[in-house]
Amino acid sequence: MFILRGEVENSGNVVIIDLDDKSLYQVGQWPWSRDTVAELLINMSNAGVGLIGMDIAFAEEDRTNLQNNRKIQYQNNTKHTA
Repeated sequence: MFILRGEVENSGNVVIIDLDDKSLYQVGQWPWSRDTVAELLINMSNAGVGLIGMDIAFAEEDRTNLQNNRKIQYQNNTKHTA
C-alpha cells in the first residue's frame, strides 16, 4: 500500500500519551468510564491530533453508565425497518 501511495512527508510531531500515576491520581482508578475515555479522545481531536491509536480492550459492559447501557441494549434489540 505504501508503494501505491508514495512517501508522505513526516512532520516529526509524534506524541505518546500514557496513563501514568499522575493521570490515575487526577482522574481516578483504572478502568475509566467510557465517557472519560471519550472526553479524552474528543479533547485530542479538538487539539488537531491527526491519528489516534489505542491499546485498550472494552471487554465488559460499562458499569459506570447504566442509563447509556440500557439505551444501547434497547437500540440493539429494536428491529429497524425501511
